Amino acid sequence: MAIILSVIALISPSITQAIKGHYDLKLTKIEIYEKSKKEVLENFIKCSQAYSVDNTSEKNYSNYIESVLKLYGYFKIDDDNIIKELTTSFSKPRSMETFILLSNLVASLSKQIQKD
Repeated sequence: MAIILSVIALISPSITQAIKGHYDLKLTKIEIYEKSKKEVLENFIKCSQAYSVDNTSEKNYSNYIESVLKLYGYFKIDDDNIIKELTTSFSKPRSMETFILLSNLVASLSKQIQKD
């Protein structure tokens, strides 16, 4: 009986540590994913603003499209038409439609980010 108890006493901390390590790793992955999600949304907002200010710049257009594509990797976008409408609205300089579409999209995507 004493041998069994001593074996359990030796093994138990290792098993506990392994379970804790596994849980901590999963938690860290989730934190990194959520941080990346926030960064992708922030980049989309920044690129959208730059493109709305200068919609003739190839670089701004390229950065905007790249930021839109990254959104699809992290967010569920229910209505693809909002992206198409937003992209089209950028052709109208400083259009109120652009700012409304952008605000609605950002508000919708922000709801998909876990709060700290």
